[in-house]
Amino acid sequence: MNKILVVDDEEKIRLLIKKYAEFEGYEVTEAKNGIEAVDICSKKDFDIIVLDVMMPELDGFSTAREIRKFSDVPIIILSARGEEYDKIHGFEVGIDDYVVKPFSPREILMRIDAIIKKVNLLVFSSFQSRRLLEKKSQLAYVKSNKKYHAAFFSYYFFVLSLQPLWEEKIRTLFLNMLKWLMQAPKGKALLRLLMVG
Repeated sequence: MNKILVVDDEEKIRLLIKKYAEFEGYEVTEAKNGIEAVDICSKKDFDIIVLDVMMPELDGFSTAREIRKFSDVPIIILSARGEEYDKIHGFEVGIDDYVVKPFSPREILMRIDAIIKKVNLLVFSSFQSRRLLEKKSQLAYVKSNKKYHAAFFSYYFFVLSLQPLWEEKIRTLFLNMLKWLMQAPKGKALLRLLMVG
């Protein structure tokens, strides 16, 4: 379940966003001001923050700046100020979207969904890139040990074919075991027997 932090000094707006977000399956936490929001964010992770600009104690821009010091969570700014320089200032601070009041709760949820999908896609792409680098380093290891690389290749691709069925830790353990066998004095002979048998 995705977690949203809604920060606004107007309870009516917090409750409106909370009502629609919870209906869509989000877990919503509320904060009344920027100081409370920074404190909550430092203790708990969120998937996105919806943040009002004009609040007492700490305004939305300053709150976003403080949150950016320790988190890269996406931030949507809500503001009654729709001037271009306000929007530019928000993006310079590090926000991801800017919505001018009055707003439609459905529009806010559509923007939240879109940003979360983009973030999830970036996380997935990063994970895929990391896996590709791991594969390349494992292939480089195999190439350095040319005599027995056929056995390792066979088992390596066998493990990759089972990847959707195995947990990542089990797959890593299996690959580490194969590396150890390739380095062990009698391990290469054992691998040859496994390949033949």
